[in-house]
Amino acid sequence: MILFSVIIPLYLPYKEHICECLLSITEQSFDNFECLLVLPEEQIKEFKELGLDLDWRFSVIVSKNPNQSTNRNIGILHSKGDYIIFVDCDDKVDNDFLLHCYRDIYEFHPDLVVYGYSRSIDNLGKITQQTPFYSADKNIINHLFFGCYTGKELLTNTSMESVWCKAYKRKIICDNKILFDAETFIKSLKIITLKDNLETSK
Repeated sequence: MILFSVIIPLYLPYKEHICECLLSITEQSFDNFECLLVLPEEQIKEFKELGLDLDWRFSVIVSKNPNQSTNRNIGILHSKGDYIIFVDCDDKVDNDFLLHCYRDIYEFHPDLVVYGYSRSIDNLGKITQQTPFYSADKNIINHLFFGCYTGKELLTNTSMESVWCKAYKRKIICDNKILFDAETFIKSLKIITLKDNLETSK
């Protein structure tokens, strides 16, 4: 059984970060995962030119649509893991973040694990890298949220505005047919659908 499905929609204008992003996935200390790379059809040639040497855990899914939300949906529909994690192709992840997520999942069996991130900012104030990671210290940086959540706890949590930095139980997403809306902001998962379902199941 695969525990994590890591879904990464690829966008080749960010190719200077893609190699670093994928390297950070290959170097995970916890290896029970699959990584689904969803690539727009017109960018196949550019992707091959990167010369990446990816192992059996990585799958490339070719999409006819360049929309990030649509390609995340494609990743969801192809995923097999118990938990789904979304990573942006211009980010990288800490080497132990899947391991720490696994430990909390094993102990608490949550519907959602929320972990933190650090930002790299250049001298012009531009964000150049965001690194998801997990830490027991909730005071490391002011925009970190940590915890495991089940069911209706999600209704009162205010840290759900971004889709990454979280591990979602795949069964909830699939059973409730929760997908991204391609016509809205690209980072917005239809959380309202999840909330409606939770409210009606009280």
